[in-house]
Amino acid sequence: MNLNFVLNLDDSQDYQNFQSYETSQFFANPNQFPITENVQTSQNTGKNPRGDKWDADEDIALMSAYCIVSENERRGKNQKKTSIWAQVKELYDANQAENPGKIGNRNIAQMKGRYKRLNESAGKWVGVYREAYRKRRSGMSMKDFENEAHKLYETSGSKFNDTIVFNEVMCKHRKWDLQLDHDATRSRPEYEVGDEEESFEYSTQRIGDLSRYMTNRAQVRNREAHNALKNDLIEHIWKKFSTEE
Repeated sequence: MNLNFVLNLDDSQDYQNFQSYETSQFFANPNQFPITENVQTSQNTGKNPRGDKWDADEDIALMSAYCIVSENERRGKNQKKTSIWAQVKELYDANQAENPGKIGNRNIAQMKGRYKRLNESAGKWVGVYREAYRKRRSGMSMKDFENEAHKLYETSGSKFNDTIVFNEVMCKHRKWDLQLDHDATRSRPEYEVGDEEESFEYSTQRIGDLSRYMTNRAQVRNREAHNALKNDLIEHIWKKFSTEE
């Protein structure tokens, strides 16, 4: 995978130009985006055996980790490309340890492959969503033109099945920001939208909050375990001395 593309968070060319959607070569060649409906590409929210199939919880853990690491890279912290995915895996593994029943163990190769597919489908979704919004008609609700976006997406022969991870994590990152009119974007509330610097601060704040949440959750569990051990010890000592008396 071309990591220069992966980490180029400002590249507007990540998304196709849908201003001339009807004649776009983007949809003339569906193989340009090899997204297929199979057990490895659609998001699973059920309880079926995991295997190679990624659950929505796993997608959220992966993309949350990626967003945190990529923002660190953006802020100028020197990171070797080989270490970027090691850091993503470290964050993912920490989340997996907290939720072993929902999140499976994954190696770096699996994470890179899953990221590549999610990045492609999300980039395509951002493009058709913007186009649907641009063509919205009077009286249409957000749900209406979102349905139109799905129809545009499906003209290439596949469906957008990554709604959960996109809405929960990806649309909050500047790389996949829908960038619609301020009164209709789901990525940023109207009162949060300002100039480019303010928008970037909001994006990094959301990701920073996620990072702190993951850290705090681990600390809370450690405190709970410590308190449980302390209470057990106190109870043991109390019983011992009560018996001796």
